[in-house]
Amino acid sequence: MRRREHAASATRRYVFRRTVDELRTHEASDPRLLSVYVPEETPIFDAAARLTQERDEAADIESERTRTAVKDALTALKDRLGYYDSPPTNGLVLFAGAVDAGAEPTTEALVSPPEPVASFRYRRDTTFLTEPVERMAAGAGDERERELVAEFLDRHRAGEEATHGFERVRRDLRTGAVNHLLVSVALREDVITYECPEGHEERETVAHSRDAPDHECSACGVRVPATAGEREDAVEHLLDLADGRDAAATLVSTDTEAGERLLTDFGGVAALLRYATGG
Repeated sequence: MRRREHAASATRRYVFRRTVDELRTHEASDPRLLSVYVPEETPIFDAAARLTQERDEAADIESERTRTAVKDALTALKDRLGYYDSPPTNGLVLFAGAVDAGAEPTTEALVSPPEPVASFRYRRDTTFLTEPVERMAAGAGDERERELVAEFLDRHRAGEEATHGFERVRRDLRTGAVNHLLVSVALREDVITYECPEGHEERETVAHSRDAPDHECSACGVRVPATAGEREDAVEHLLDLADGRDAAATLVSTDTEAGERLLTDFGGVAALLRYATGG
Protein backbone atom coordinates (compact mmCIF):
# COMPACT_ATOMS: atom_id res chain seq x y z
CA MET A 1 0.00 0.00 0.00
CA ARG A 2 2.83 2.39 0.83
CA ARG A 3 4.36 1.92 -2.62
CA ARG A 4 1.00 2.65 -4.27
CA GLU A 5 0.65 5.81 -2.20
CA HIS A 6 4.18 6.77 -3.30
CA ALA A 7 3.25 6.36 -6.98
CA ALA A 8 -0.01 8.28 -6.49
CA SER A 9 1.90 11.13 -4.81
CA ALA A 10 4.32 11.26 -7.74
CA THR A 11 1.38 11.46 -10.15
CA ARG A 12 -0.16 14.38 -8.24
CA ARG A 13 3.16 16.23 -8.21
CA TYR A 14 3.66 15.70 -11.93
CA VAL A 15 0.14 16.86 -12.85
CA PHE A 16 0.62 19.94 -10.65
CA ARG A 17 3.91 20.81 -12.36
CA ARG A 18 2.50 20.22 -15.85
CA THR A 19 -0.57 22.37 -15.14
CA VAL A 20 1.58 25.23 -13.86
CA ASP A 21 3.79 25.04 -16.95
CA GLU A 22 0.71 25.22 -19.20
CA LEU A 23 -0.76 28.17 -17.30
CA ARG A 24 2.50 30.09 -17.73
CA THR A 25 2.08 30.08 -21.50
CA HIS A 26 -1.31 31.82 -21.55
CA GLU A 27 -1.44 35.49 -22.46
CA ALA A 28 -4.44 37.63 -23.36
CA SER A 29 -4.52 40.86 -25.34
CA ASP A 30 -6.17 42.75 -22.47
CA PRO A 31 -6.29 42.22 -18.66
CA ARG A 32 -8.99 39.56 -18.37
CA LEU A 33 -7.10 36.61 -16.83
CA LEU A 34 -7.87 36.15 -13.13
CA SER A 35 -5.83 34.45 -10.42
CA VAL A 36 -7.04 33.77 -6.87
CA TYR A 37 -4.96 32.34 -4.01
CA VAL A 38 -7.00 31.12 -1.02
CA PRO A 39 -5.13 30.10 2.18
CA GLU A 40 -6.35 27.10 4.15
CA GLU A 41 -7.48 29.33 7.03
CA THR A 42 -9.60 31.67 4.87
CA PRO A 43 -13.33 30.81 5.01
CA ILE A 44 -14.83 30.05 1.61
CA PHE A 45 -17.57 32.58 2.40
CA ASP A 46 -14.98 35.36 2.75
CA ALA A 47 -13.27 34.39 -0.51
CA ALA A 48 -16.63 34.35 -2.33
CA ALA A 49 -17.53 37.74 -0.86
CA ARG A 50 -14.28 39.20 -2.19
CA LEU A 51 -15.08 37.89 -5.67
CA THR A 52 -18.59 39.37 -5.46
CA GLN A 53 -17.01 42.72 -4.62
CA GLU A 54 -14.63 42.42 -7.57
CA ARG A 55 -17.54 41.62 -9.88
CA ASP A 56 -19.39 44.73 -8.72
CA GLU A 57 -16.28 46.84 -9.33
CA ALA A 58 -15.83 45.30 -12.78
CA ALA A 59 -18.75 47.48 -13.91
CA ASP A 60 -16.24 50.34 -14.04
CA ILE A 61 -14.00 48.65 -16.63
CA GLU A 62 -14.08 50.90 -19.68
CA SER A 63 -13.85 48.29 -22.43
CA GLU A 64 -17.13 46.43 -22.86
CA ARG A 65 -15.34 43.34 -24.17
CA THR A 66 -12.96 43.23 -21.21
CA ARG A 67 -15.75 44.02 -18.75
CA THR A 68 -17.87 41.13 -20.01
CA ALA A 69 -14.91 38.72 -20.02
CA VAL A 70 -13.93 39.64 -16.45
CA LYS A 71 -17.49 39.28 -15.14
CA ASP A 72 -17.81 35.88 -16.81
CA ALA A 73 -14.49 34.76 -15.32
CA LEU A 74 -15.49 35.95 -11.84
CA THR A 75 -18.75 34.02 -12.12
CA ALA A 76 -16.78 30.92 -13.09
CA LEU A 77 -14.48 31.39 -10.08
CA LYS A 78 -17.41 31.74 -7.68
CA ASP A 79 -18.98 28.61 -9.14
CA ARG A 80 -15.74 26.70 -8.56
CA LEU A 81 -15.47 27.98 -4.99
CA GLY A 82 -18.93 26.56 -4.42
CA TYR A 83 -17.48 23.06 -4.70
CA TYR A 84 -15.83 23.48 -1.29
CA ASP A 85 -17.20 23.87 2.23
CA SER A 86 -13.73 24.97 3.37
CA PRO A 87 -10.33 25.27 1.70
CA PRO A 88 -8.42 21.97 1.46
CA THR A 89 -5.07 21.31 3.12
CA ASN A 90 -2.53 24.00 2.11
CA GLY A 91 -5.28 26.03 0.46
CA LEU A 92 -6.56 26.46 -3.05
CA VAL A 93 -5.38 28.30 -6.16
CA LEU A 94 -7.86 29.17 -8.91
CA PHE A 95 -7.38 30.57 -12.40
CA ALA A 96 -10.07 31.69 -14.83
CA GLY A 97 -10.33 33.69 -18.02
CA ALA A 98 -10.73 33.61 -21.77
CA VAL A 99 -7.32 33.68 -23.44
CA ASP A 100 -8.97 34.32 -26.81
CA ALA A 101 -11.30 37.30 -27.04
CA GLY A 102 -14.96 36.30 -27.08
CA ALA A 103 -14.33 32.73 -25.96
CA GLU A 104 -15.87 31.10 -22.90
CA PRO A 105 -13.67 31.41 -19.80
CA THR A 106 -11.72 28.34 -18.82
CA THR A 107 -11.02 27.54 -15.17
CA GLU A 108 -8.23 25.61 -13.51
CA ALA A 109 -7.99 24.65 -9.85
CA LEU A 110 -4.81 23.63 -8.04
CA VAL A 111 -6.09 21.85 -4.94
CA SER A 112 -3.85 21.22 -1.90
CA PRO A 113 -0.64 22.60 -3.43
CA PRO A 114 2.69 21.18 -2.19
CA GLU A 115 3.21 24.17 0.12
CA PRO A 116 0.71 26.33 2.04
CA VAL A 117 -0.78 29.36 0.29
CA ALA A 118 0.59 32.25 2.36
CA SER A 119 -2.13 34.87 1.92
CA PHE A 120 -5.28 35.69 -0.01
CA ARG A 121 -4.46 37.23 -3.38
CA TYR A 122 -6.58 38.34 -6.31
CA ARG A 123 -5.06 39.59 -9.55
CA ARG A 124 -6.44 40.58 -12.93
CA ASP A 125 -3.88 40.85 -15.72
CA THR A 126 -2.97 39.74 -19.25
CA THR A 127 -1.25 36.68 -17.74
CA PHE A 128 -2.02 34.38 -14.85
CA LEU A 129 -0.14 34.90 -11.58
CA THR A 130 1.90 31.70 -11.53
CA GLU A 131 5.15 32.71 -9.80
CA PRO A 132 4.09 31.45 -6.32
CA VAL A 133 3.00 28.04 -7.62
CA GLU A 134 6.04 27.84 -9.89
CA ARG A 135 8.21 28.03 -6.78
CA MET A 136 6.12 25.28 -5.19
CA ALA A 137 6.36 23.11 -8.30
CA ALA A 138 10.08 23.55 -8.83
CA GLY A 139 11.31 21.99 -5.61
CA ALA A 140 15.01 21.76 -4.97
CA GLY A 141 15.60 18.07 -5.48
CA ASP A 142 15.87 16.42 -2.07
CA GLU A 143 18.65 14.15 -0.87
CA ARG A 144 16.58 11.02 -1.50
CA GLU A 145 16.26 11.93 -5.20
CA ARG A 146 20.02 12.38 -5.48
CA GLU A 147 20.64 9.04 -3.76
CA LEU A 148 18.26 7.22 -6.11
CA VAL A 149 19.79 8.72 -9.25
CA ALA A 150 23.29 7.95 -7.92
CA GLU A 151 22.24 4.34 -7.31
CA PHE A 152 20.86 4.12 -10.84
CA LEU A 153 24.11 5.50 -12.30
CA ASP A 154 26.20 3.04 -10.26
CA ARG A 155 24.08 0.10 -11.37
CA HIS A 156 24.07 1.31 -14.97
CA ARG A 157 27.88 1.53 -15.05
CA ALA A 158 28.17 -1.94 -13.51
CA GLY A 159 25.65 -3.43 -15.93
CA GLU A 160 23.46 -4.55 -13.04
CA GLU A 161 19.73 -4.26 -12.27
CA ALA A 162 18.95 -0.94 -13.96
CA THR A 163 17.36 0.20 -17.20
CA HIS A 164 16.37 3.41 -18.95
CA GLY A 165 14.34 4.64 -21.91
CA PHE A 166 10.56 4.72 -22.20
CA GLU A 167 9.96 1.42 -23.99
CA ARG A 168 12.38 -0.67 -21.92
CA VAL A 169 11.14 0.76 -18.64
CA ARG A 170 7.54 0.24 -19.74
CA ARG A 171 8.28 -3.40 -20.63
CA ASP A 172 9.91 -4.03 -17.26
CA LEU A 173 7.06 -2.33 -15.42
CA ARG A 174 4.54 -4.60 -17.13
CA THR A 175 6.45 -7.73 -16.12
CA GLY A 176 6.83 -6.58 -12.52
CA ALA A 177 10.63 -6.27 -12.75
CA VAL A 178 10.76 -2.61 -11.67
CA ASN A 179 11.43 -1.90 -8.03
CA HIS A 180 11.68 1.91 -8.29
CA LEU A 181 10.69 4.12 -11.24
CA LEU A 182 12.57 7.39 -11.75
CA VAL A 183 11.01 10.02 -14.01
CA SER A 184 12.16 13.57 -14.66
CA VAL A 185 9.59 16.14 -13.59
CA ALA A 186 10.54 18.15 -16.70
CA LEU A 187 9.70 15.39 -19.21
CA ARG A 188 7.00 16.60 -21.60
CA GLU A 189 6.14 13.75 -23.94
CA ASP A 190 3.07 11.81 -24.98
CA VAL A 191 2.91 8.14 -25.86
CA ILE A 192 0.80 7.13 -28.85
CA THR A 193 -0.37 3.53 -29.06
CA TYR A 194 -1.09 2.18 -32.55
CA GLU A 195 -2.77 -1.10 -33.45
CA CYS A 196 -2.54 -2.23 -37.06
CA PRO A 197 -5.29 -4.26 -38.81
CA GLU A 198 -3.27 -7.43 -38.11
CA GLY A 199 -3.50 -6.80 -34.36
CA HIS A 200 0.10 -5.72 -33.76
CA GLU A 201 0.38 -3.05 -31.05
CA GLU A 202 3.28 -0.59 -31.04
CA ARG A 203 4.02 2.79 -29.50
CA GLU A 204 5.80 6.04 -30.32
CA THR A 205 6.67 8.91 -28.00
CA VAL A 206 6.36 12.50 -29.23
CA ALA A 207 6.69 15.92 -27.63
CA HIS A 208 3.49 17.42 -26.22
CA SER A 209 3.60 20.15 -28.84
CA ARG A 210 3.91 17.82 -31.85
CA ASP A 211 1.08 16.39 -33.89
CA ALA A 212 0.75 12.62 -33.89
CA PRO A 213 2.57 11.02 -36.85
CA ASP A 214 1.41 8.14 -39.01
CA HIS A 215 3.01 4.86 -37.96
CA GLU A 216 4.42 1.98 -39.97
CA CYS A 217 4.01 -1.36 -38.22
CA SER A 218 7.43 -2.99 -37.83
CA ALA A 219 5.88 -6.47 -37.88
CA CYS A 220 3.90 -6.33 -41.12
CA GLY A 221 4.68 -2.97 -42.74
CA VAL A 222 1.08 -1.73 -42.68
CA ARG A 223 0.79 2.04 -42.28
CA VAL A 224 -1.48 3.12 -39.42
CA PRO A 225 -2.85 6.68 -39.72
CA ALA A 226 -2.21 9.14 -36.92
CA THR A 227 -5.94 9.46 -36.24
CA ALA A 228 -6.07 5.77 -35.27
CA GLY A 229 -3.55 6.16 -32.45
CA GLU A 230 -4.52 6.55 -28.79
CA ARG A 231 -2.57 9.41 -27.21
CA GLU A 232 -1.84 9.96 -23.52
CA ASP A 233 0.75 11.64 -21.34
CA ALA A 234 3.86 9.44 -21.23
CA VAL A 235 4.73 10.19 -17.60
CA GLU A 236 1.20 9.49 -16.36
CA HIS A 237 1.22 6.29 -18.41
CA LEU A 238 4.35 5.06 -16.61
CA LEU A 239 3.17 6.21 -13.19
CA ASP A 240 -0.12 4.36 -13.67
CA LEU A 241 1.80 1.20 -14.54
CA ALA A 242 3.98 1.63 -11.44
CA ASP A 243 0.88 2.06 -9.31
CA GLY A 244 -0.56 -1.20 -10.63
CA ARG A 245 2.68 -3.22 -10.34
CA ASP A 246 3.67 -2.40 -6.75
CA ALA A 247 6.64 -0.31 -7.89
CA ALA A 248 7.74 2.81 -6.04
CA ALA A 249 7.98 5.97 -8.13
CA THR A 250 9.90 9.21 -7.71
CA LEU A 251 9.73 12.39 -9.76
CA VAL A 252 13.23 13.81 -10.07
CA SER A 253 13.81 17.57 -10.14
CA THR A 254 16.15 19.08 -12.73
CA ASP A 255 17.46 21.56 -10.15
CA THR A 256 20.36 19.25 -9.32
CA GLU A 257 23.20 17.94 -11.47
CA ALA A 258 21.94 14.38 -11.00
CA GLY A 259 18.41 15.32 -12.05
CA GLU A 260 19.65 17.23 -15.10
CA ARG A 261 21.74 14.24 -16.14
CA LEU A 262 18.77 11.89 -15.84
CA LEU A 263 16.88 14.10 -18.30
CA THR A 264 19.65 14.86 -20.81
CA ASP A 265 21.63 11.59 -20.80
CA PHE A 266 18.89 9.03 -20.18
CA GLY A 267 15.78 10.60 -21.69
CA GLY A 268 14.22 11.37 -18.32
CA VAL A 269 13.05 7.78 -17.67
CA ALA A 270 14.97 5.16 -15.68
CA ALA A 271 14.33 2.34 -13.24
CA LEU A 272 15.98 0.30 -10.52
CA LEU A 273 15.07 -3.34 -11.13
CA ARG A 274 14.30 -6.23 -8.83
CA TYR A 275 16.28 -8.53 -11.09
CA ALA A 276 18.21 -8.32 -14.36
CA THR A 277 16.07 -8.45 -17.50
CA GLY A 278 18.74 -8.68 -20.16
CA GLY A 279 18.54 -5.06 -21.37
